[in-house]
Amino acid sequence: MSGSNRKIVSMTLTPMADSLAKVLDGRGAGPFLFVGSGFSRRYVGLESWAELLQRFCDGIRDFGYYSTKANGDLPRAASLMAQDFNELWWGDDRFAESREKHKDALRTESSALKLEIATYLTQIDLKQAGTEGLEAELAALKGLHVDGIITTNWDLLLEELFPDYRSFVGQEPLLFANPQSIAEIYKIHGCSSDPESLVLTEQDYSRFRERNPYLAAKLITIFVEHPHSFHRVLDNRPAHSGDYLRYFSVPGARTPGKTTGKPNLRHPSQRQR
Repeated sequence: MSGSNRKIVSMTLTPMADSLAKVLDGRGAGPFLFVGSGFSRRYVGLESWAELLQRFCDGIRDFGYYSTKANGDLPRAASLMAQDFNELWWGDDRFAESREKHKDALRTESSALKLEIATYLTQIDLKQAGTEGLEAELAALKGLHVDGIITTNWDLLLEELFPDYRSFVGQEPLLFANPQSIAEIYKIHGCSSDPESLVLTEQDYSRFRERNPYLAAKLITIFVEHPHSFHRVLDNRPAHSGDYLRYFSVPGARTPGKTTGKPNLRHPSQRQR
């Protein structure tokens, strides 16, 4: 980067940093991050959602068939894929070992596709994350003192970066397991550690929408009490999270009547729950 470009970047970032510091300075609670699919694409080179589905079309129809039959609706395309992949998985020798290990755990027609997607994601070498000149960024991320992270990502990169944080997978634990909003990761679209939790198909998104009002209420509470920052690179995954994110137009909005003080920048594990 040339000297003039560095100067432009510095001039751009300084006001942003100052504004962020003012928000944090007026809050007693630590911030929350909202992390989207672009995070994993940047640091571990994961595919876009469409590209990930395409990876699992070997042995069934071309992904273009499912995409066009679904009129570009990816959850619908995933549902159509899952039907054909289920037939393939139960008969193809490539999945013999996986069948022997997991056949009793599969519950629905989409279970085989979810299982193989989850297996692929859990086998990614996260120790190599950020080796393409992004080491400094990852080091900075690991040092963040945030109260929590909300994500739609299925991979385990956040758990690797924040090993002391407790993960809540899916909507039910977040709604009913009494999270403390300190040192926690909320994986609202599921996680590869639990294949059945993945929000993948048309049916999955329908169930997700049914509980959206309850999830929205939970997240509104978190976002009113904590400053928040969104880290997302646009992807073609359906952004149903936008149904409730529209409520959060003012980052760091104060809780009415709440006394504010200096930001609590200690690591969340060092705070009193």
